[in-house]
Amino acid sequence: MDRIPLDKLVALLIVGGVALIVLGVVGTVGATWLAAGASLVGVPGVTDWTGAPIWLSGVGAVLAVAGAALGLREGYRPDHRAPIVRLEASSVVSILLQTKDGRPVFELEHAEPDDVDCYVRVLHRDGRRVEYRTDPALSQAIGEGAYGAVTAQGRWLLAFEPQPRPAEFDRA
Repeated sequence: MDRIPLDKLVALLIVGGVALIVLGVVGTVGATWLAAGASLVGVPGVTDWTGAPIWLSGVGAVLAVAGAALGLREGYRPDHRAPIVRLEASSVVSILLQTKDGRPVFELEHAEPDDVDCYVRVLHRDGRRVEYRTDPALSQAIGEGAYGAVTAQGRWLLAFEPQPRPAEFDRA
């Protein structure tokens, strides 16, 4: 069985957790309302289970917090502790340059290099698309559509070595 990508797992945990919280609250309110009506009619023992749906909210809260913690850990994990990996047969999908405040940069000459964040999205051989952060000089040395070996540490692109594109990638 294939593993769920981390970003989808985080989204599933958070959305599923919030859904369980809402379901637990609605179930508790409904059960309490039903128990109140049953006690008016004189049905004994109905109030014993009115708090049961609130456990769904508790489980949902744990799932949502776990998803948020997992996402934050992945997003802010220090890259200097991650192993350096070399990934062959990778293709550059896109390159994005933007200022620290999020404005796009189209030409690096028009911005201060210290004020620019550079992101390179890479398609790996196994089908994963990963967005790496990199140095402005490296982002200018590679182009969109380039094919080769990626050297990365965590979410940081250290190097890109161009390689000949296999024949199956040629378009006739």
